[in-house]
Amino acid sequence: MKILKLLLILIGLLVGIGLIAGLVLPKEVNVERSIEIDAPKDIIFEHIGKLENHLAWSPWKELDPNAKYTYEGESGAVGSKAKWEGNKNVGRGEQEITAIKVNERMETKLTFFEPQQGSSDVLYALSDVENGSKVSWSMNFKTPMPSNVMVALMGMKNQIGSDYDKGLASLKALCEEAAKNASASPKFDIQQIDLPAKTYMTHRATVSMADVAKFYATHFGAMAAALGDDHHSKMTGMPSGLFYSWDMENQVSDMAAGMPVAEAIKMNGDYKAVEIPGGKALVVDHYGPYEATPNAHNAIDEYLKANSLTMKYPVIEEYVTDPGAEPDQAKWLTKITYYLE
Repeated sequence: MKILKLLLILIGLLVGIGLIAGLVLPKEVNVERSIEIDAPKDIIFEHIGKLENHLAWSPWKELDPNAKYTYEGESGAVGSKAKWEGNKNVGRGEQEITAIKVNERMETKLTFFEPQQGSSDVLYALSDVENGSKVSWSMNFKTPMPSNVMVALMGMKNQIGSDYDKGLASLKALCEEAAKNASASPKFDIQQIDLPAKTYMTHRATVSMADVAKFYATHFGAMAAALGDDHHSKMTGMPSGLFYSWDMENQVSDMAAGMPVAEAIKMNGDYKAVEIPGGKALVVDHYGPYEATPNAHNAIDEYLKANSLTMKYPVIEEYVTDPGAEPDQAKWLTKITYYLE
């Protein structure tokens, strides 16, 4: 009986201590960590402001490499969501953007469904510092009694803070590498101009990207032969590639070998005259080997996004320099044109 009485007293003391702790301990938890990154805010925000980019620096991605992630809504906009479902370490939940100011801050609501239910407010904030940008990552969640006691006993605040430090370190490495690559990337002078209508003799097909050079050699040669010995006098430009789509996964392109001409000519085989209507277009000169032209396309893509412009197909590459006449690839000029809606 004495032992039972002692146990009851001990349990009563523990309950009493728990109640006192529950009353004394805070019922709201705030966790914040920050880091300075040697990179401009726009590069950092590209990795923060789009939920699908978080996985590249998430401190929790290694907890379940087989977890499933899905995304809803317009990327980087209020209302877009990231959802995940994984093992017991990852659980099931979602994160929704609730407010966003590009290159400055993003607010989200984080909701957990399994293994426990709960929600919290998460803020990502950027500010300028002397050697780049400061990123602050904070979380706020309510812990009513008796949850606040369990949070304290389990050291959840320190654990979350440790995870944040790990994630921010990964974000720093990722963004500083991106900034380094951006500074090393060639700069392009993108011109927005009005172009007149243009006629091309073309042969169009779905071509493996590995076979583009062979495709060009066959059909440029056939069109030059059809135009005759004085074909240069009948051309209004240099041989060109007209690209209607790219399938990077399967490494094929819907494209045409095109010869710009003053007027259409009759040819045997599957050759057709195509008229490209005149209008506004983005034009950039790329100097260098053909395999480096994706740099120019990427620059135009960024220009389109930054200026809220919409392009239309085909995209045209005009091969101004004859490789047979100029051995120095650095001097090869490819004129790239994106027509605008």
